[in-house]
This record gives sequence, C-alpha cells and structure tokens, in this order.
Amino acid sequence: MIKWKKFNGKKKEWNDIVVKFNGNYRQFWEWGDYKLERKWEIYRYLGFKNNKVTYSAQLIIKKYWPFCLVYIPGGVSSEFENGYCLGIEKFVYRLLKFFFIIIRIDSNYNFSDEIEKKFKRNNWTKPFFNLNTGVTCNISLVNVNDDNCLPKASSKWKYNLRRSLRNNLSFFIEQNPLKSEKEIIQVSQEMIKFKKITIDNPNNVIKISKYFDKNIIIIKCLSDKGEMLGFRSALVLHKRAWDIYAATNSLGRKFKAGYPLLKNLIYECKLRGAMSYNLPLGTKKDIFKIETGGHLYKFVGEWEHTNFMPLKFFFNYALYIRKSNNKLIKKIVSFIKY
Repeated sequence: MIKWKKFNGKKKEWNDIVVKFNGNYRQFWEWGDYKLERKWEIYRYLGFKNNKVTYSAQLIIKKYWPFCLVYIPGGVSSEFENGYCLGIEKFVYRLLKFFFIIIRIDSNYNFSDEIEKKFKRNNWTKPFFNLNTGVTCNISLVNVNDDNCLPKASSKWKYNLRRSLRNNLSFFIEQNPLKSEKEIIQVSQEMIKFKKITIDNPNNVIKISKYFDKNIIIIKCLSDKGEMLGFRSALVLHKRAWDIYAATNSLGRKFKAGYPLLKNLIYECKLRGAMSYNLPLGTKKDIFKIETGGHLYKFVGEWEHTNFMPLKFFFNYALYIRKSNNKLIKKIVSFIKY
C-alpha cells in the first residue's frame, strides 16, 4: 500500500530525490516553476511504501470547473524504474475531487511489455493524439572528445559534417540568451514555415533558461558574414544531458549547419560533466538523429486515465487542433477565439 504525502521541503531536497530515482528533467523543481509562470498549478507529492520514500510525482494541473487536467511529465519518478505507480490515478481523484478529471502520464522510463500490461489492467489507455514519439536516441559521452564526438555515427552523417565545415561557419555559446531572443524566434519561424509544422512558442528555450540558468546551453551558428543560420540547445543536469530545441533557416540547411551544431553541443555537454545525451526523435524516421549512432530506446510513453470518457475525446481533439497545421482548422479556431 502506497501512502502519498505532500512535499513541504525545499528545492534541493526535491531535486535530490528526482536524481536518486533517475527521473526526467521535467520532474525537477525548476520545470515546475517554469510551468507555474505559464498559469499551471504545481503539486509535489512523495509516495511511501513501508515508511520509505519510493516514489515522487510533480503534478502539473489546470482547473476549469468542473473539469480538471492533470499532467505528469516524465512520469512518476520511482526507485523501481518502471514508470508506473499502482493506484496513482485513485490518489489523484481523491486529492482533487473534481467531477471530471483526465490524467496524462508521459513516462520517460524504458518501455517493457510488463509495464504496458499493468497500465492496461488498471484501465489506462493510450491517447488518440500523442505529444511526442516516445522514442529517443541515447548517445554515450563516456569516450567522447573534440575530434571524435560521434564515433558510431554513420559514414553519411560524418560526410555531411565534413561538408558543412567547409563553409567557414562560426559557433558561439550564447552566455545571455535574452540577447539572441529576436534571432532565435526569426530562425524558428522560418523553419516552422519550411517544414509546415506547429510547435510551442519558439522562444520557450529563453524562458526555460530563466529557471535552469547556466544548466541550459545554447550554441549559435553564424555565417562568414555574421548572419545567424541556426542554433541548438540542451539541458545538463547531474551528468545527464537532454536535447531541448533546435532550428536552422534556409541558408543553415543549405550549409548543413545542423551537423556541426549537434557535434559542438554534445562536446560542450561532455565538458560540463554529462555522461549521456538524450536526443528525442521528432518522428520515428528521424534519419538525422538515428544516424548519430546512439542507442534507440522506446519509452513507456503517454497514457491516460479519466473518470469521464467523453473528456478524453475532447481533450485529445483539443490537442490535435492546437498542434494542427490545417489552415481550415486554424481559421475555425481563430474565429472561435475572437
């Protein structure tokens, strides 16, 4: 039997627990503060089994009476490393006491058939619309050096890297992200238009850096004329690095700037103590990332539980509309909004 208790300690104590459980960066205190600024409520709880802390969960919550949305990014952190905590959904229902609740877990623990069966046995279901692929490319940095950052990369990947370096590109670590905000947004918007994708606000990496401070690394690529061609960012925490956000404009793509950007960022993460680099796949056929030679992992991923099934349909459709690049849907949403 797991007993949940509200966490009343300080940031360092909470983060130490997440580190101990090998939890995802979105379970760190700083991520909660970032979401707090974006009008979410943050609940932090510890799960006890036999009077020992065995689980921790940072709940990101939005309330629209009588509806309530509960998001657990990165999943429930646990010493068991399985991404599932028996009865977490019952605890949430007792805690919030709303008429209609939907819970979404996005667990970054490794997938297994056993865990999937546990979710299904307890009436968790897969979303109709996922926020990510649930697959990542994990690159070991143990033997990385400046000359050989990606030793297992494909010959094609290394060839494109060499081609890119012939273009007299320059690379700089941005010490003050706010100074590059305009350029980051401009490059991101051009990429969004070219790829015909919809993403969150492109300057989110600037906002995140406000909370994670020097743990966020942003590397910029400039042409020989000083124009910004692209950037890539990562978060380094407790010997682990996570790829956060990247974009290149049309000239950056022509010069294949994404290759040296990733190579230089990985090496900088290594210099700052990271022993692994987590590179999530944008699609399940993300060749650029797959050919880095990192080990592909499938996560437990996204699961939902609700006490009112129509809410699941509404919630997923709302996410689809928000992420959709369909012009007709955007016009309808725009009409409704205004």
